[in-house]
Amino acid sequence: MNESKKPLTWAAIQVLSGGFLLGAMNAMGTDPKYVLSYKGLSDATFKSEWVDADGVFTGSTEEDYIQGIKTCGNEYNTFSYLRKKNKLPPYFVITDRGMFDDLSDDDTDLNVTIEPDSNFGSANSQLTDFHVDLMVAVPVCSGLSNATTTGDKEQRDSRNNNMKWITKFVLNKVKPKVYIFENAPGLFGKKGEPVRAMLNDMAKKYGYSVTYYKTDTLLHDNAQKRPRTFCMFWQWQNGVEQNPPMLQYENKRVNVKDFFARMSDDAPQQYAPEMGRVTLSCLGFLKQYAKKQGVKNWRDLLKGTSYTGMSFIVSNGLTDQYKEFVSNMSIEDKFKEQLYRGIDHAVEKMKQGSWIFDTSLKVAKDEYLPTTFHKNTQCLIHPEKDRLLTIREMLFTMGMPNDFIFYGNNADIIHKIGQNVPVRTAQWIVSEAKRVLDDWDTLRGKSKNVGFIKTVTNVEMFDNTKGLSDEE
Repeated sequence: MNESKKPLTWAAIQVLSGGFLLGAMNAMGTDPKYVLSYKGLSDATFKSEWVDADGVFTGSTEEDYIQGIKTCGNEYNTFSYLRKKNKLPPYFVITDRGMFDDLSDDDTDLNVTIEPDSNFGSANSQLTDFHVDLMVAVPVCSGLSNATTTGDKEQRDSRNNNMKWITKFVLNKVKPKVYIFENAPGLFGKKGEPVRAMLNDMAKKYGYSVTYYKTDTLLHDNAQKRPRTFCMFWQWQNGVEQNPPMLQYENKRVNVKDFFARMSDDAPQQYAPEMGRVTLSCLGFLKQYAKKQGVKNWRDLLKGTSYTGMSFIVSNGLTDQYKEFVSNMSIEDKFKEQLYRGIDHAVEKMKQGSWIFDTSLKVAKDEYLPTTFHKNTQCLIHPEKDRLLTIREMLFTMGMPNDFIFYGNNADIIHKIGQNVPVRTAQWIVSEAKRVLDDWDTLRGKSKNVGFIKTVTNVEMFDNTKGLSDEE
């Protein structure tokens, strides 16, 4: 049998919240050969009595509460879903390396211990053959993310160690024909140049060319605007250097209303989190102000703006009126003072021309939802109803199946949803890799410079966001 006609095999390393794994399963049409992760991401014992029918944490003791957070933070959610679908692959864990440990100049850091993950029912399995045709991964990307909280360069760089080590491990130990990992938008831009240089050197050392694929979930049948970068490594044929293959461009748009219409009426977790004081006060003020101005729908106030409540209030000189509204709210004085300080902070930031990490209130546009991440999920208002998005709607914007349940306490569920990889975006990227793998001999090395694709010395920069306007 010709090698290119053998059934393709694939695996996943560090799947986290599971979006990439599910997208790859859809694209490949098969289950992964194995899943490999870190012990710290799976070492939680889950008890069904900790949650209600919607997966919401109900444990009564502090110990249960801590364990519930760990459960939501690890990979139990995806494991539980795959088990329910009878699609559970063998799980393995790296037991003697931390996610952010430094890399060694030699390859001694690759000498890790890999054991069956007994938490995920794989106690009797053994991983003796790493090799697969395709490997997918979701390394932590905070070092290249706008969400990075530290200004210390050394500490930021250390947050990229997970990405560097996983890449080194896959290219050196697994040796797949194609390796894909998802990362922050910064990997494609100027901020990512030093990291890309390191990855390019690593690729050449192990006999691979590289594609950096910049895209947005808007282009992949998803109503959420979420820019991401995928890094794709392509193994050279017979050790001979060559350019990456020519990939395809996708622009499959869908509006918010049509998108949410696909959501099943009986899907679990269809409850909206409670609004915080900032969002609630901002919404109340905008509704009152719209009525005074004779505006039927308060959302119309924000059209043509950044679609955030605080930016509208500050830019229109309404801060004094807003403070007066707050003063009449039925909340404790200490909470009013917190709101006043937030207003003053926003005014000062706008005077400085600084970008405000505005979590006051955000409105979904008709065409798309703002990026669903930790802060946004707590202030993102439904496009038609005066409430936050439900947990199910948030999961749906990530492409998670209608019957997928996120377990854990409410706050951590919201946080982890925003850290997921949208399923349909991952599915498109993996389907492109599969298209090349299915015709490996003829599609390899066919890339060239065409508009939004630039190839230099076996490294390709592919901008799939071509056609998106600046205001989007």
